[in-house]
Amino acid sequence: MQNRVLFVSSVTFAVASLVFGGSSATYSISETGLRLAALPLLAAGFLFWWNSPVELRPKWAVWFWSFPVVFALLQIIPLPSGTWGSLANHTVPMQTLSILGNESSWLTTSAAPEMTRLAALAQIPAFAMFLAVLSLGQSARRRLLEIVTLFGCGFALFGILQSVQALDAQPVSGITPAHGFFANRNHFAVYLACVS
Repeated sequence: MQNRVLFVSSVTFAVASLVFGGSSATYSISETGLRLAALPLLAAGFLFWWNSPVELRPKWAVWFWSFPVVFALLQIIPLPSGTWGSLANHTVPMQTLSILGNESSWLTTSAAPEMTRLAALAQIPAFAMFLAVLSLGQSARRRLLEIVTLFGCGFALFGILQSVQALDAQPVSGITPAHGFFANRNHFAVYLACVS
């Protein structure tokens, strides 16, 4: 029963990620919603992973996904100006800060701390899905793959309809590439290549 709940949650989240994910906006409601929806799946996947027999539980899984998040978070920890100025290639920025009279401020190693924080948060849905799939049995993984492939076929048909509709709207300019539910046509192409 518990494995069935995890399977249904994984399928629901995978479909929601395919439909609502991949927004081009930095602070979109759909991306925030997916990150929040990933938290229960992350908790369930971690509990199933933790409660599985030790010999079946790959220890590298948590370390594998923890490294990018920890690496991103280390970049947004403020450092004293003396430590920050001693890092490689920080001599000129330190001189600029001293000219501005701001040499005593604490600075992060990230050039864009807000984007680094968002990059760390973007790992949550992927890690949640990874742990959930890792906790599923072999037959459930196969069914999940079949469902994702079925959605890929549906997305391909939707892309064909997008291209046909674009031909009717702009017959002179030629074929407009389809992008499906994705913000970028390249992401759509990679998804279709993965499920084919």
